[in-house]
Amino acid sequence: MKWKTPEKFKKATLGKAIDYDGAYGVQCVDLFSYFCAKQIGRVASTGNGQARGFWKVTRNSVEKLGFQSITKKTDLTVGDWIITDDGDYGHIGMVTKIIKKGAMVKLLGENQPKKYTTEINYSLSKFLGAFRYKGWTTIIRTTTSTKKYYKVKAGDTLSAIAKKYNTTVKQLAKWNNIADVNLIVVGQKIRVK
Repeated sequence: MKWKTPEKFKKATLGKAIDYDGAYGVQCVDLFSYFCAKQIGRVASTGNGQARGFWKVTRNSVEKLGFQSITKKTDLTVGDWIITDDGDYGHIGMVTKIIKKGAMVKLLGENQPKKYTTEINYSLSKFLGAFRYKGWTTIIRTTTSTKKYYKVKAGDTLSAIAKKYNTTVKQLAKWNNIADVNLIVVGQKIRVK
């Protein structure tokens, strides 16, 4: 596997002219063919050299190439390769951002209109389908949460402490195993974050 994430593929190809098949100069089909060849070791066939051919010819065999067919534009996600019925030959490119679910995406592709890999806002009005590569590494970003404590003083209430630390009495009770929210003791350490 050459690229683990869609972002890494974008970084590697953005601004480059990729004429994978050497026919007709840089075309949108070249970027997908290049991806398949380098990532999977096989090139998907369009049957006719046109982008819409990927959907018409290849969609029934994409499972063998490590892809899943997506038929609903509302199911798209970053890294999906969309095929549209735009222009004379259709278009194919990789989704890099969902701008408006089911209507507009940011698309990485070639010949749109530049003769090198660019990223543009792209309407899904002529969406035919998409291929989702199953080999992308899922990146889960986690935020490091640091626990914070407060030492109860005379006159404090759980309600006032919750308000001060922008949380709820219920959350404070849960974090601190407090059964009676009206009973806290001076000097008691309360987790507030």
